[in-house]
Order: sequence, then structure tokens, then C-alpha cells
Amino acid sequence: MAINPNQTIDHITDHFLFDGHPISCIPFGNGHINNTFVVTTSTNKKYILQEINTNIFTDPNLLMSNMVMVTKQLKKVNKQGDTLEVIPTKTGGSYFLDATQKAWRVLNYFDDHCVFDKAPNPELAYEGAKMFGKFTNDLSVIAPEKIKAVIPNFHHMTSRLNQLETASKRTQKMVPYAQPYARDTDFQGFRSMKRLQNELKKDPPYSSNPMRGAPFSQDLDRGDGFEKDTSRKNSHMRN
Repeated sequence: MAINPNQTIDHITDHFLFDGHPISCIPFGNGHINNTFVVTTSTNKKYILQEINTNIFTDPNLLMSNMVMVTKQLKKVNKQGDTLEVIPTKTGGSYFLDATQKAWRVLNYFDDHCVFDKAPNPELAYEGAKMFGKFTNDLSVIAPEKIKAVIPNFHHMTSRLNQLETASKRTQKMVPYAQPYARDTDFQGFRSMKRLQNELKKDPPYSSNPMRGAPFSQDLDRGDGFEKDTSRKNSHMRN
């Protein structure tokens, strides 16, 4: 959806606690879920301003509750490093709901980092995986029940596999040349994974805390240009 940056400054940014007065607001990044902007203030500070896509994230209050909890924990663990922060509104909220019921949030901006849509080499892929491991480990102290599902079954692998199998079988009926491939594979890989999942449920080899094995963040992993690499190597992996 098209947004006039000047109107954004006039009607949105005045509701947040910036360092200085906002003087510019320009579109930023290439994320395809939320509308993202960089706001520059009179003190030369930069911030990320996002319109949350409520067609995808239908409960912004729940979404931001998760995000505030997680960013506070990350800051607690990484006291010496820069971490993502939710900039509060002037009334103390984590996001602002405008007159048209659009939800907006503001985050701190990292000027000395860059974002990659895909890994250009194995070394960068390794660094991305290492940082993701640190991310989940830093959050492992949070009780799983405190993190609420913003999009039901978003990370539920069995549901995803069932959807894939159903869609593929439907395609086989519609596209004749897809049938030989389907006969050869016969979804053995999918069925094997389901069997493995069932075995792990019976006898899990590690903690049942989902923070150790799956990302909670169902909007940050979309990537809108504000993710950071706390290793300070000016690189970061994005899905």
C-alpha cells in the first residue's frame, strides 16, 4: 500500500518518544510484509518506523507484547552490546494505533550494519546460524507459555508437511506430468520426518523449551532492514 512519508511525519511520529524532533522520513528496505521507513531527527538520530501489516498480524497488541518481552531479555543478557529496542509512545505504549486503526511501532536503528537477502558464501551462512543459536540461547530462560502464538501453527512442522502433501496430491490430479515424480518420491521423506517427530515426542533428547529449537518471532524473521549482527562484523542473515 502506498504511504505518503510527509503525512507519516505529520500524523504518526509525533506520538513517539524520539531523541529530538523528526525532520525526515523515507522508505527503507525491501521487506514485503510491513511498510518500513527511516526517521531522522533534529539530533541526527535515526529510527525505524513500521506500519504493522494487520492483515497478517491481526493482534498487534499480542505481537508487541511478545516483542517487548524478548527485547528486554536480550538487553538484559547483552549489557555491553547493542540490542533491538522498542521505542515507547508518549503514553507509554509499545505501538500507536492511528485514526484509521493502522498499527505503528518504532525501533532503534543500527547505522553500522548491513543486511543480506541470502548468503553470498558459506562463511556468512555460518555466522548467521551462529548468531541465531545465540539468539535462542539468550531467550531460553523465558517460560514457553509466556510467548503467545501470533499466527497459529506458523512454526508447526507437522501442519506444514500435511499442507504440502495435500497441495502436491491436488497438483498431481491437475498436472499429469507431475504424477511420475510423485510416484517416485511417494512422500517418503515427509513420512519419515513425521515418524521422527512422533518419536521425539515420546522421548525428547533435549529441553522441551521451544525457545531452544524454533524462532518465536513471527514478524522479525521477515526482514525489514532493522535486524542486526551483535558480533559487530557488519553482516547479518535474513530469511
